[in-house]
Amino acid sequence: MKNVFKVLGIIALVAVIGFSTTSCKEDTGGGLTITGLNEYNGKYAYALAGQGGVYRIYAATKIDLNDYKITYGKIRGGSVNLNVYRVRSDNSFNKYGASDELTFSVYIYNDENGYEKVAEGRVTVQFDKGDGEGPFILK
Repeated sequence: MKNVFKVLGIIALVAVIGFSTTSCKEDTGGGLTITGLNEYNGKYAYALAGQGGVYRIYAATKIDLNDYKITYGKIRGGSVNLNVYRVRSDNSFNKYGASDELTFSVYIYNDENGYEKVAEGRVTVQFDKGDGEGPFILK
């Protein structure tokens, strides 16, 4: 009888996991393209946007919560493509998928570790379902 309850418990657990993963919609948004960066080709960039006076939206190639590391995007062909993440109330991140206007502070570095800043500016972007593009404006 114990084995029957174990099997039923395992089946129930598998069903819950299966239904939860199939009911989640994949977030396809979250892309920021910053243009007008020709003089910074080969350098690295990331961006931050505030909401309510606090930086709550990050744009980078990758954010690793395990190592608390932000991977900056490499500038190529006068632009950089970054993934956009929103900080949640529990301090985890999820991909940004809204349709609104945001102004980002943009930071450009000589290296991918962010040790030598070479420029700072901003970009204002009108997002459509998490994707947007705008020109870099030097500070």
